[in-house]
Amino acid sequence: MADFDERSGIVACKTSWGLWFQTLDEVSMEISVDNSLKPKEVSVVCQQKHLTVKIRNSSLIEVCCYINIEAYMVMRLGCNT
Repeated sequence: MADFDERSGIVACKTSWGLWFQTLDEVSMEISVDNSLKPKEVSVVCQQKHLTVKIRNSSLIEVCCYINIEAYMVMRLGCNT
């Protein structure tokens, strides 16, 4: 078994667009954006086996999954939490 933070239940990874966290059951993403971004400039499409995130019409994330996606999304803009 690899010696990751799996023992604590969370594996966190930094990326060029922010952070993502993974447990055995779910994946969470935190996308870093500048403070001038408006909600209408964000597009998130979550389909049964596909996830796309676009910021200002530029594709940031495009994922095709082998299993069905069950989405729960929270968007917070202008927050420093």
